[in-house]
Amino acid sequence: MRHAHGLSILLAILAVAGSAAAAPESPAIPSTRPAVEAQLIAECDALIASAVQKPYGWAWPAAEPEPANLPRNTTLVSFDPMSTPSAALVLFYAGRELRIDRFTSAAHQAARGIMAAQQSTGRVSSLATFGTAVRGRDAVEPLPDRKATCASLSLLLTMLDGQKREDNDETIRRGAARASQWLARQQTASGAWPSLYQPADKDSRPVRLIRLDGPDYRNCTLALLLAADVLEDMSLRHPADKAVDQLLHLRLGEPRAARGLWQASYELNGSGSGSPPWLADAIDILACRYAIQTLVVAGFAPIANRPAAAALPNAMIAVSDLRYEDGQWRLLYRLTNESLQPHPKGDAAAGGPVFAQPRMPGQPDEPTTGLFGLPETLATAQRLDEMGKPKAREAMEKWGGFNRQLAWTLAGLTDQPLAIPAAEGTADEKNIVAAIRGSAEAPPGGLEARIRRISWLLLRFRMEHPEGL
Repeated sequence: MRHAHGLSILLAILAVAGSAAAAPESPAIPSTRPAVEAQLIAECDALIASAVQKPYGWAWPAAEPEPANLPRNTTLVSFDPMSTPSAALVLFYAGRELRIDRFTSAAHQAARGIMAAQQSTGRVSSLATFGTAVRGRDAVEPLPDRKATCASLSLLLTMLDGQKREDNDETIRRGAARASQWLARQQTASGAWPSLYQPADKDSRPVRLIRLDGPDYRNCTLALLLAADVLEDMSLRHPADKAVDQLLHLRLGEPRAARGLWQASYELNGSGSGSPPWLADAIDILACRYAIQTLVVAGFAPIANRPAAAALPNAMIAVSDLRYEDGQWRLLYRLTNESLQPHPKGDAAAGGPVFAQPRMPGQPDEPTTGLFGLPETLATAQRLDEMGKPKAREAMEKWGGFNRQLAWTLAGLTDQPLAIPAAEGTADEKNIVAAIRGSAEAPPGGLEARIRRISWLLLRFRMEHPEGL
């Protein structure tokens, strides 16, 4: 990757463009250790107080309205990202960082709640009811959702990570193994993660597709990479590598401006899909970001996926070439039949002459231009490459290590896996501290707001206590 000509120049341009929107260099930020610890403890205690606590385990209430027919003393709880698994994950880390047993004990109670709701197949339902017994509440679907299982694995695997095999809690280990094995069985034969698309015509049957424009493909792959490492089970690494291989197979080959990139939707055989119609024959920038993130993680995994690492430079160059002169990307680059030039000109909002940009019937009303998280993704990949694997892993330890970054992603606490500051003492790190401070001091909100606030406080605490208490 170091020999990919033009990549460093392109990313330097990205950094300059992004710096205009970045906060100015902060002066040295004084330590706020007592205040951070006090706020972190108070937030964690409030989080515990809001849990649904049953003899068989704990969980947190779902954001969805409770059904009218729920029995008395029964609560609808959620295991999706930014609900029970994420709440327990931040409590587990808070207990470990602050050395407070009641926080780690609460995380173990939530792990018991997850496993109480776990199906015999190993899948974790998104919704369940906690009453005298626990019951799953997911609607029957032709293709089970995977996000709650991935989020739950973020907690179960974190609680096992770094321990000797003989020190593992066997109940948690079995729960994590069953969830991982269920997840691996959800792949297609080629290694893809299928999704359902319901056509606008309600009489039409749902269609199974490969979708890359959301976090599911990335997260399922990352979950198996994490499980293979923590459980020391190479049978789980094989499906993760198959998912990466399929991702590489899905890259566009023509036209030249699209080579090495991805569209949003594919048929299960790997050919481009015409469903949904507004995503057909178009480079999708979100799909490209999630695909690049998957390659970055696979390439920097303890046992690196070499094809992923080899494909990364060309993908980064190709997506950088699509950036307009105003510093933004379009969400969709609809490919025309003309011979395309690699460098769009003008403003992203104007479209430029290279790609046709009509809004399609039924296309969601969503932003069509922006940064879409790409500057951070590209900067992370470049920074890791410049540091090299040993130094990058050492830098990640300040933030809890490689596996913590994956768990944070699966739990919904970050959408930028492996992002780390450039170096200690730089403006970059000081600005991150300032951002953490602002986020952590946000006014109270619901469960998701509290979980996110605790996660920022943990990062701030970690930055101010690099060696722990």
